Amino acid sequence: MADEMTSDQPILDAEEKFTVEVHNIIFDKTISCMEERFSSNKKLYCDLACLSPNNFKDLHDKELPSDTLLELSKVLKKFDDKLTHAKLLDELLNFSSSWDQLKRTVPEYYEKSSEDDIEEEISDKHGTNVEEVHCKSCMNCPHCCYNVLLKYNLYSNAYHFLFLAYKYLLTLPCTQVACERSFSKLKIIKTRLRNSLSEEKLEAFMLMNVEKSILHSIDSEEIIDIIKNSSDFLNKKLSY
Repeated sequence: MADEMTSDQPILDAEEKFTVEVHNIIFDKTISCMEERFSSNKKLYCDLACLSPNNFKDLHDKELPSDTLLELSKVLKKFDDKLTHAKLLDELLNFSSSWDQLKRTVPEYYEKSSEDDIEEEISDKHGTNVEEVHCKSCMNCPHCCYNVLLKYNLYSNAYHFLFLAYKYLLTLPCTQVACERSFSKLKIIKTRLRNSLSEEKLEAFMLMNVEKSILHSIDSEEIIDIIKNSSDFLNKKLSY
């Protein structure tokens, strides 16, 4: 009512007080942040959802809107000028109709590189230990679709644009864990004793630490050959 003087009654119950003042506030803030961050790319997310095998049945049973994969085709056109909306949609419809037969050829396990936790990384003097682990294949996800296209070389002619779409989907970062891990690595590399590192060397050390799996796959002899060929002096000293 107008001009009514009111005062909120204090919440005496501890659980209810936590629910009102902490839980509900965090929940509302999380929802508002997600809507603010992802609402502008809603059409793109809808197009990416079409690439999941879980939605392949709906592509044929339901009438698709005219703008299906339109936003995704605009993004992928930056990587391939020949890509068109119609071609991408045709490849997806053709691939989804054959997925029930193709997924039977998906290997039961696939290799995936994994890193130890940040806590173990800090305690390790040599940084993160990267190892190959065997992950069970679900045979019904975008990663499995990518493996099928790659295994049978279908990306060369039959599903060239669709393969590009799956590559784009699988390279999108789902979280900011990789960025946070990079800051943790920075603390390990740039210590108090290495505070005078130049930006060029610091960037090189960071790249070697983050992409350690690639670094371990490189033969040391190849690196030595490249270095010694850079000058006559190094070629003379490193030749044996």
